Amino acid sequence: METPIAAARLSSDLASILATATAGFACLVIFAGAISALRAGRHTGTLLATYLGIGLEFLLAAGLIRLAAIDTFTMLALTSAIIAVRRTIVFGLRQAARAAG
Repeated sequence: METPIAAARLSSDLASILATATAGFACLVIFAGAISALRAGRHTGTLLATYLGIGLEFLLAAGLIRLAAIDTFTMLALTSAIIAVRRTIVFGLRQAARAAG
């Protein structure tokens, strides 16, 4: 008999497809943000920080989807690293945007 935790795991194929689609969408959001920021002129930092933050949230979601299928300490460490990098980048970009005005 399966435990509720084991029954909640995603199949590795489904998790791979979902995670790849989510990561691809994250790249698209970050790319669109970079293009929008270049066209914005004055508010470049704020706009880039917003899009980058959203893109990094989707990358975090992709990591969590992968973690749902492969429950190893390596995936847990990778997801933790993504969270730490995301918070550091967004914090730095927001501080830079505030300093620029």
